[in-house]
Amino acid sequence: LDVCLKSCQKLHTVNLRANRLLDVSNANACFPNVKSLDMSQNELLSVIGLAKLEKLEHLAINSNKLAFWSDMKLLSENCPDLQYLAFIDNPMCLFVFRDDIGKLASALFWSKKHMKINGLTPTALSLAQKIDVFKKYENIFRESSLIGASTTITSVPSPQYGSSAQSSPRKGG
Repeated sequence: LDVCLKSCQKLHTVNLRANRLLDVSNANACFPNVKSLDMSQNELLSVIGLAKLEKLEHLAINSNKLAFWSDMKLLSENCPDLQYLAFIDNPMCLFVFRDDIGKLASALFWSKKHMKINGLTPTALSLAQKIDVFKKYENIFRESSLIGASTTITSVPSPQYGSSAQSSPRKGG
C-alpha cells in the first residue's frame, strides 16, 4: 500500500469518475501534486477535502450530491491555481435557473476573473447585476453560510464569509 500511495503522489492527472466515492478528506495525502481531477458521477456530499489541493488547476465534480455553494467558494479561495471548475447536476444547482448559474458563480468567484466555470468564462457583472443575483438567491447564500442570517443585502458581500460591504439588520428578524 505504501508503494502505491507513493506512486499516486506523483500523479498530475487523476480520473476517479463513477467510483461511488463518498469522501475526499484524504485527497491531499493521496494526490498532493494533482493538477487535473475528475470526480464526477460519485456520491460526494462535500468537497472540502479538495480545498487542500494547492496545485489543482482543473476540477470536474459534476453529478454528485453537493448541496452547498460554500464548498465551491472554499475551493475558489484555497486552490490558487484553479482555472476550471465544473459542478453541474448537483443538488446545489436545483433551485438556480440554468441561465443564472454563470451569474451566480461570477458573483461568488469575482476574485477569479479568468476561471472557467462549467465550461464558461464568467461574465463581468456590474455591481447592480451582482446585487440582483445575490438578492435573487439570498436563501442559497444564507443556507450555505455565505452571508449571515441577520444580513440584508444592499451591496455585494465581501469575500469573507458572513459579511457584507454594506449591510443592515433584517426587519422583524
